[in-house]
Amino acid sequence: MNDARCVYAFIYLPRKNRTLDLPVSIVVVKLAKGEHKTAEFMHVNKFGQVPVLVERRDDDDDDSMRFVLTESSAILKYLSETFSKTVSASKMYHRCAENERDDDDDDDDDALKEKAKIWSAMDWYQTTIRSSAAGLSWHAFVAQNMGGAVSLELSKHYEGRLKLSLDVLETKWLGNSSPFLNERPHPSIADLLVVEDIVNLVVLKGSPFRSQLSSLEALLRTRPRIRKWIDAVSRLNRPAWDELHRVLDMVAASAEKKMNSGVRGHRSSNSTSTRASSRL
Repeated sequence: MNDARCVYAFIYLPRKNRTLDLPVSIVVVKLAKGEHKTAEFMHVNKFGQVPVLVERRDDDDDDSMRFVLTESSAILKYLSETFSKTVSASKMYHRCAENERDDDDDDDDDALKEKAKIWSAMDWYQTTIRSSAAGLSWHAFVAQNMGGAVSLELSKHYEGRLKLSLDVLETKWLGNSSPFLNERPHPSIADLLVVEDIVNLVVLKGSPFRSQLSSLEALLRTRPRIRKWIDAVSRLNRPAWDELHRVLDMVAASAEKKMNSGVRGHRSSNSTSTRASSRL
């Protein structure tokens, strides 16, 4: 990899379809093939997880000179600060009052407060939407494709936690004056982060427990603000949104087809013990 900065991820989005055209290369890590657990990848990220950002000088072959950053939230914040001019122009990470001119200098204190509100949404998401949605998708679907066992009992547990988190998102973080988090007039990097874990639940269509769990459509049916928010974020980030979710929809449709045809290909367990899982 000759690029100075790259992100290892589980899916590739062509540069022309990215929401922000940043000078960052994408390296796909095929989780189903275990590439995130190979010695080569573990040398990049000792946690064996994606995404991970790696930064080096163009002429640097010395691993000790690399900057490695894990965790989606941290990577988003770092890229937003590193390419602040580009990201600020998109209004995803700066004070964006409607009467603010593009050539005005943000007041440092106000800009920091605006960023802090974005960070607060990202921090809340980690222990609520993220943990519950990831747990549900893992135990209901993903585990069977990663050499693990799915579990109805654990799926139900995480579904219950997710519903509580969605209720807080619906009633506290989203309002009537704007469809976006913190009622900003424009989406922020927090919106992009949080929305993905929710819409990715489309993979539940391929779960062997799909008749016993709430589908994504059912989860959103009684939460109109979340539906409006997802629609608003998707409309403002096309065609990148369509490109990304076309892949996820194909995975879900393929798994659903296998379930309907009686091809299970999974090991099921109702054990109450918590299993260590690879985070996606």
